[in-house]
Amino acid sequence: MGLVAKGTIQKLGATFAVEASVPGCDGGATTGAVATFATIQILASVADTPFPNSSFPNVYVPFLRGRQWTAKRILFPSETAKETAIPTLTVQAVFIVSNATDESCSGPSRNDPNGGGRSPSPTPPSPSPPSPAPPASGRFNLKLYWEEGYFWQEERIERKWCMQCRGGCRIGKELKIVDCDGGRRGNPDNFRFIQHSGGEIQIQEDSSELCFQRSGRDISLQRCNSGNSNQRWVATSGGFGGRRFQISPKGRRGDCVTQRHHPKDGEIVEIEPCATAQKGDTSFWNRA
Repeated sequence: MGLVAKGTIQKLGATFAVEASVPGCDGGATTGAVATFATIQILASVADTPFPNSSFPNVYVPFLRGRQWTAKRILFPSETAKETAIPTLTVQAVFIVSNATDESCSGPSRNDPNGGGRSPSPTPPSPSPPSPAPPASGRFNLKLYWEEGYFWQEERIERKWCMQCRGGCRIGKELKIVDCDGGRRGNPDNFRFIQHSGGEIQIQEDSSELCFQRSGRDISLQRCNSGNSNQRWVATSGGFGGRRFQISPKGRRGDCVTQRHHPKDGEIVEIEPCATAQKGDTSFWNRA
């Protein structure tokens, strides 16, 4: 088990930064050190946060929806996804922090089950649990997210729509959506997410190893360049490792990757205001 600490979420990214009281290099407590970790286990709520008290740790993934903090509970067997709105931009709770470090230390800190501020036990520390794998590693189809209540093309049943290179996966080619229901003629392409700091990704087509690049509203395949900000994307709602997510260009959080309205075969994937895509329930994607 990692360090139990009371802290405040500072920012959202591939990892979450929390100011907490953590063991220092000399064995004492260092208050205000920054601890980074990939998931938060909320053991108890404090102040006015809406997280429920529970005898079992609740595992949440926090993210920003517009200016509103939201936390999505990680699914357990027989449970459905739950979202909890957080009324302020700071979240106070008691966390299990894995691999917490004092910024001035050269190595990982020792675990402190007493929550910081006390000298650690002289017994050898328990090893921290391994960090979770980066979200969306491996290849997958990118599919328009669908849920009960959607009414695409006057139908209440799901027809699966996935991304495919338009005219082959070559430099300069655009993306379109195709029917990817089992047995249908659509033959979607496979993609990967290349992880970067701050929650940013590049989206790479698997066979060509080319990346999505934006130019205005247009998206095309280009040689991958990690230093090109036009190839960087963020999840403005949901998370790239979750059941659904909005894909937005870096620096344009009000815009989303979409085909704009109720889906039809062959429609071009481009960048539109998220509000426009949300009217047709086509702002979200998932991995299939």
